Amino acid sequence: MRAQLKEFIQTGSIYSVGTLTERGIRLLYLPIVTAFVAPSAYGVVAVATVAAEFFARLMAPYKSALNRYYYNPEFVERRPRLIFTLFSLLFIKTVLAAGVFVLVAPLLARVLASEQSDGVLVFQLFALIVLFQPVSSFLKTMLRLQQKAVLYVVVSILHVVTSLALVVILLAMLDMGIAAIPLAGAGGLFVSSLIMLPVLMRTAQVRFDLRTCREPLSYGYPLIFSAYSNYALQSADRLILRVFCPLSLVGVYHIAYTVSSAVNFLLVMPTKQALHPIAFKKESDPDTQKRFLRRTATLYYSFALWAGLAVSLFAKEILMVFARDESYWQGWVLIPLIVFAYVQHGLGNFVGLGMVMRKKAFLQSGTLVVTAAVNIGLNFLLIPRVGLMGAAIATVAAYIVWNLQKGYFSWKYYELGFEYGRLLLLTGIWIILLVPGLILSQDFSAGGIAAKLGIIGLFPLIIYGSGFLKSDEKAFLVEIVQRVRYMLARVRG
Repeated sequence: MRAQLKEFIQTGSIYSVGTLTERGIRLLYLPIVTAFVAPSAYGVVAVATVAAEFFARLMAPYKSALNRYYYNPEFVERRPRLIFTLFSLLFIKTVLAAGVFVLVAPLLARVLASEQSDGVLVFQLFALIVLFQPVSSFLKTMLRLQQKAVLYVVVSILHVVTSLALVVILLAMLDMGIAAIPLAGAGGLFVSSLIMLPVLMRTAQVRFDLRTCREPLSYGYPLIFSAYSNYALQSADRLILRVFCPLSLVGVYHIAYTVSSAVNFLLVMPTKQALHPIAFKKESDPDTQKRFLRRTATLYYSFALWAGLAVSLFAKEILMVFARDESYWQGWVLIPLIVFAYVQHGLGNFVGLGMVMRKKAFLQSGTLVVTAAVNIGLNFLLIPRVGLMGAAIATVAAYIVWNLQKGYFSWKYYELGFEYGRLLLLTGIWIILLVPGLILSQDFSAGGIAAKLGIIGLFPLIIYGSGFLKSDEKAFLVEIVQRVRYMLARVRG
């Protein structure tokens, strides 16, 4: 078990570097963007991003099919044909979707961004995101499944360098306004896709074979309901906010959401990327697989809550660093809730694997449809009453509902259970420490900062000293600390 945990942590750490550089670009954008773009204009970017994502989600079945059937023993010999055919279908559909998006962009701009004079142009430029994002995502899924972690990191770094350079040139130097944001994003996606194409050609067999894709797509297509429900869960709040609030507040919420996403791309996504290949490889030994998932879920949740506590207590300072315009800073109060929602999302990667292993695609989609409905309903209920905070509360509640469903069906169909008592105890400790920390959030003195750091340090001390950890977990953590000390000593000396 310890060897499996080491493999999981090592793989997750490598992917964390790649995901950090790729997704971290959104944070790197912020000081530049907020220096040149007012909240109302950034609100246009927010709703245009949501609209483009709606079209990009049409390609979700192809990535889902590749992810689930790449290691399937019955498809090993047919894998090269499977990769080529899935990619070909995805590319054709992506081109069509981007073309349709260009045609409907003027209507979308009039409905969602009528106050902005260049709204139509901005929406049309987001068609480039619709074109390149699904291609890049499919190719990166292939790299992850092939466990080409180093190449994944290299591609992600080049994506960042290209996009950041373009946003500096187009926004800061050429003063192109918010039109620079989709152009810079598309440039990074294009470069990263171009680099990964040779890997695809070496792996794939140039043979279009729909028969080989029949079973994988029969699994993937029902998940399109899941993809759009997930879209509604993650993005509907900005559209509903637009119904009740001006674009400036949508921009404030989008900035807070982007800052909070640091927990997602630093921890949640790398965990998922490392987890799935390891879990699928253990499919032939369900007992070992279940023990691994159960213990790793608790380990993930402990660390994620600790990281979330740190981000939450310094939310105001983080937002002040990344948002140059003071009008954005009011969004700091949303960050603790959105961070907690992301932590729950990460836990769901574990508790939902029972349905994945039993290939319950319709059930996966069904649970997400219910979750999206809860999220949309709560947004409409809470936003008119408590504004931006209502959207954040709705997001947290929806992710908890989703995890409850996942846990129930994973046990029912795969007998995959988790240490729910320990998970609840961890949540209670986190809340108890969070409340006094938030009271200190407005204290920027040395004493206030020291107090917040002390609260953050209490979390692992309570877990370690209270008897919460089992003996093998303590030994494993001690070994990690020793390795970190050894690495730091080598760096210093």
